[in-house]
Amino acid sequence: MLVPRLRLKNWQLCLGNVVLIILLWDAQATGLRWGLIEPIRSEKLLLVLTLFVGIAGLLPSALPARFSASQTTAIARDANLLLILYQLIYMMAPRVLIAAYPLTSVAGAGIIFSLLGVVMMYMPRNGVIGIRIPSTAASPVIWHKTNVLGGRLFFLLGIVILLSAGLLGDTWGLIVMGVGTVIMAAVTVFYAHHLSKMAH
Repeated sequence: MLVPRLRLKNWQLCLGNVVLIILLWDAQATGLRWGLIEPIRSEKLLLVLTLFVGIAGLLPSALPARFSASQTTAIARDANLLLILYQLIYMMAPRVLIAAYPLTSVAGAGIIFSLLGVVMMYMPRNGVIGIRIPSTAASPVIWHKTNVLGGRLFFLLGIVILLSAGLLGDTWGLIVMGVGTVIMAAVTVFYAHHLSKMAH
């Protein structure tokens, strides 16, 4: 889970998403500008967010049966938490998410990083997604723990890339991406190595 100690239930996060999307449409209709909140400028992105709010609400019943009940709940909570964060960003600084379209932009890479971070935490050992080093390949327990840490770091890095590129420009986004990726790789490799030594 992105936030292990979060006490909010999935239905509460779903409700939060619904309330936020209603507020965003209202801000769009009224051209609201108050404090940090800027007028929303893209109905297309609002429609996309609305679609994903609906998908996140149906996620528990849509996930494959190979996921346990606890995993299904955790995935749904993380998806709703991610959407709440995106909506808050879109409400206060819409240009940040607007800069992320298309996803091939630097800000768009931030969204991809944050999404991959959530996916990584729940992926079984595979040859495509995850922290793949000898320590994680040798043990499913080390794989899981390392990829939970890696997923959280990927998620945080993605949000920082999105904000830095959207607010400060692509150059800052690339700097954050480069430095953050090196730090994240070093931390996860060290953590996996530490777990491997503890196991022996």
